[in-house]
Amino acid sequence: MDYLSPNEFRLALQARNVEAHKLIDLCVARGLPFRHHPLGFLICTMFSHPPEHGRIHIWPSLNAKSEKIVCPIHDHVFEFTSWVLAGELENVEYHKRETGKPFAMYHAEYTNDKSILVRTNKTVNLEESSRMICPTGCMYSVASGQLHETRLVGHGPAVSVLLTIDKGSGPPIVLGPLDGACRYEYHRREATLEEIKAACLGI
Repeated sequence: MDYLSPNEFRLALQARNVEAHKLIDLCVARGLPFRHHPLGFLICTMFSHPPEHGRIHIWPSLNAKSEKIVCPIHDHVFEFTSWVLAGELENVEYHKRETGKPFAMYHAEYTNDKSILVRTNKTVNLEESSRMICPTGCMYSVASGQLHETRLVGHGPAVSVLLTIDKGSGPPIVLGPLDGACRYEYHRREATLEEIKAACLGI
């Protein structure tokens, strides 16, 4: 379970030789920090070999979430492939369409341990283009620049791992309600060991 390179990790994932609890325990044993992500999950970067990076996401049960997610639709400056190791997720992709639902456009900025969404003067109309339910053992990919959102299916929890490949320099785009704030600021606080264990209950 001691994966040091993207290729080793990818091969293990493809062979379904990666277990959620063992991977989380490995990250904790290495002292790798898990942080609270604005989209409701805990995130840990397992390795970074630019342009490739490995991340693990722990999606706690819906009952454990306290903050409402205001801006779930976003894109990335990297492409990624995600494997669901436990639980079930849903990935929804969108495309621009004049007759679609209107959203305000935000640019995402990252400063130390903060995520800052700054509203632009642009709006965009979106329509759903695809929806995929991803149970345990499922794999899905998202291209750089593709607007999407990932949701927890059921009450959770779930664990997913991502291999990402850098493709651009940003800024990432996040979409919010037309009556949303001019600015949102999130503190990506480091999770305690107790919080990590609580997020894993039921896996």
